[in-house]
Amino acid sequence: MSPRASPPRVSFRRFYWLAGVFFVMVGVAALGMVLTSLARVRVVLVVRPEPVRVDVEIPLVTASTAADAGAIVGRVVRVDGTGSMELATELGGTPVPAGAAKTPAHAQGVVTLINTQSTSQALVARTRLLAPDGALFRLTRSVVIPARGRVERVPVIADRVGTGGNVGPAKWTIPGLSPWLQERIWAESAEPMTGGVGADTTAPGGASGAIVTEELLAAARRQAIAHARADARKRSEANAGDGEEIILLDEESRATSSADVGASVPAIRVDAVTTAVAFVVPRAQLQARVRAALEQRASALHRTLGDVDMRAMTVQLVRHDAASALVRVHGEAAALLESSAQSFVSNRIAGFTAAEVQTYVRSIPGVSDVEVSFWPFWVQRVPFRSANVTVEVQPVSSGAE
Repeated sequence: MSPRASPPRVSFRRFYWLAGVFFVMVGVAALGMVLTSLARVRVVLVVRPEPVRVDVEIPLVTASTAADAGAIVGRVVRVDGTGSMELATELGGTPVPAGAAKTPAHAQGVVTLINTQSTSQALVARTRLLAPDGALFRLTRSVVIPARGRVERVPVIADRVGTGGNVGPAKWTIPGLSPWLQERIWAESAEPMTGGVGADTTAPGGASGAIVTEELLAAARRQAIAHARADARKRSEANAGDGEEIILLDEESRATSSADVGASVPAIRVDAVTTAVAFVVPRAQLQARVRAALEQRASALHRTLGDVDMRAMTVQLVRHDAASALVRVHGEAAALLESSAQSFVSNRIAGFTAAEVQTYVRSIPGVSDVEVSFWPFWVQRVPFRSANVTVEVQPVSSGAE
């Protein structure tokens, strides 16, 4: 009978070695997990106020019209504002054509001003020119005669209405200058003065050589209408109570003058009337709409809205009819990056180095500066677990910028 075969011998040494390697790997993995869980990153954002702007279109209606859900109910007012302007007439312009021989008019013409001295000479409008026969004319505009030079075709007008101003070519002295200067500065006319009609006397009302020019009438109209518009707006505001906003819808101006172009009068008066139409609405409702829009805009930008200065609110009319209008209201406010930006920032900087974090965060509008700190010392990149990332928001200190 043959002997029984003995069972194979197990190598416990190899088994122990494999088990040791396994436990080391598990330990390293556990240690890595522990170290990873210990990693911390702190990011401090120093933020400055950034402007937030909105433009909100708001419909306005009266109580008598069908108001939609978003309209503000107000009322329409109509007022008349008045204004006037009186200006002294000036020399120059074209007199009223002498369709009838009895209509008085001033003689007019042109002269050449001559200066023989070594310095230039300024002559203001209305400077007198005296003819040898005693006829007195005046410059209609200011002139500067260059040194040892001349100015051609300068318009002049007779100081008095009448045929006495119809004089021929002459050499004119300038009585307003000193006798010494009169010898060196004078005027010459190569053509006769014409257009004088009527008796040789002063203009009606005692105005010597004063007539209404087109430019003077236009200036008086503009100023009178400006006064009327200001008065209309003041009267419109008087129709608004405390807490109400006036929105100008339309204005129409009319003006009448006391004399027409060419009339010879000492002064001209223009009276104007401006009819203004305005909407009166509760100011608080406008401000509430603007504030809500600003808050919505700030929230979309991950910002917290600060104080809203409603004095900066402006209202622009888009369109209107007799009982409704659409306005565009502009509002502005300062806002700071809000604390909820933590998740917004931490989700985007995972895996970044400190330098990469600073580059990215400084690109965010409203961030003035950023501080980044890692812990422990061996941590070089931002962990992917957002729970290990702390983002703090601090307003910039006063005077830091």
